[in-house]
Amino acid sequence: LETLPLDDRRRVPESVWQYLRRCALPTHSNSIPPRTTAAFWNFVIANNQTALAAATQEAARLGYVTQTLATDIHEPTAEEVGRRLADHLTHLPSRTRNCLLQGGEPVVRLVPVEQRGRGGRNQQLVLAATEAVLNYRRTAGGAAWLSEHDFALLSCGTDGEDGPTDAAGAVLTKRIVTQLTENVAGGCFAAEREGSGQVADCLQRNDAYSFWESRGGLIRSGPTGTNVCDVRVVLCVPVEDCAC
Repeated sequence: LETLPLDDRRRVPESVWQYLRRCALPTHSNSIPPRTTAAFWNFVIANNQTALAAATQEAARLGYVTQTLATDIHEPTAEEVGRRLADHLTHLPSRTRNCLLQGGEPVVRLVPVEQRGRGGRNQQLVLAATEAVLNYRRTAGGAAWLSEHDFALLSCGTDGEDGPTDAAGAVLTKRIVTQLTENVAGGCFAAEREGSGQVADCLQRNDAYSFWESRGGLIRSGPTGTNVCDVRVVLCVPVEDCAC
């Protein structure tokens, strides 16, 4: 405070000055408390890596080739994580039963409250992945890749909660992509245009819950009694080997 201009210093209440002077006295008890003599130990009994390790073990038991993706320490947005997962999905080895796993809790860019729908970071993440998969379908070879593979992309909170909703997260499947691109009167092009428009609208308004509820993609586990962040799982198998 003494570095402030004189006029500013005069505006500081006298009670503040008195408190600071007391703190500066050697007798003031502002030192670190003496170390306790009680014996104690801290143990981390479970964390996100514990959940990923268990999921990896189960996937391997089911015959999947597993890979755990590193969590970005900068925690990009849920939308960006979803797009990256979709990119990983579409570049997996074609003749292998693949399982990708990832953990962490990204954030969501919220729109103004008057425009906002319902959802959570996991539902938003999978919706962004859906948009990326639909975009990939329009590229050269994209439609062929989708016809040759079955897949699922899931993101859930390990506590069974995702935002102010009754869902733990959401899952994108090939069935949902088919719904978005084929099952509308007017042909595949009209269906894809309508489906992409619905995805983009719900994504922009943070209304992922409405989308997944209408498409049957919500995961409702109920409270799990634990909380070790989020887990994301991507499964991809060739159609001729589809037993997932």
